[in-house]
Amino acid sequence: MCVPDVGALMGITTRCVEQRLNEKALSLGLTAAQIHMLHMICENDGKLHPKEIERHFDLTHATVSGILSRLESKGFLTMKPDPADGRAKCLFATARAKESTEAMGRYIRECEAAMLQGFSEEETRLLRSYLTRILDNLDVKKPARFHSKEG
Repeated sequence: MCVPDVGALMGITTRCVEQRLNEKALSLGLTAAQIHMLHMICENDGKLHPKEIERHFDLTHATVSGILSRLESKGFLTMKPDPADGRAKCLFATARAKESTEAMGRYIRECEAAMLQGFSEEETRLLRSYLTRILDNLDVKKPARFHSKEG
C-alpha cells in the first residue's frame, strides 16, 4: 500500500475536520467557515473590520465578502460604517448570532478535542510548532496569531 505524502495527509485531514465541523454547523444553518468567522465576530463585537478577518484567516477579500454577505442575509451580523473611517465597515453580531455563540464555541472545541484525542500537551504543542514551521518553510504570509515563541 502506498503511504501518502505529508501534503496529501494534511489535505485529507483538513477535509475531514471541515466535514466534521460542517455536520455540527448544519444545526445552526451555518458552514464550518461561517462558524469560525462568526465566532470571531461575536468575541470582538463591533471592533472588527473585514480586512482583519481576511488577515486572520488568510483569505481573499472576495471570499470574506461572500461569507460576510451570506451571514448578513441569514441574520447573523450587520455591517455599519466605522465612525473613525467611513470607508471601513465594523462587524456587529446580531441577537441570533449571540444566541448561537455558546454552541459555536462548543462545536469548535469538540472538533479540536476529537482531532487531538490521545495527544499529550507536549505532543499538541509540538504539532502546533511543526505546522507553523511548515507554513514558514512554504513562505506563507501568516497572521501574527500563528507565530509562536514555542519551538
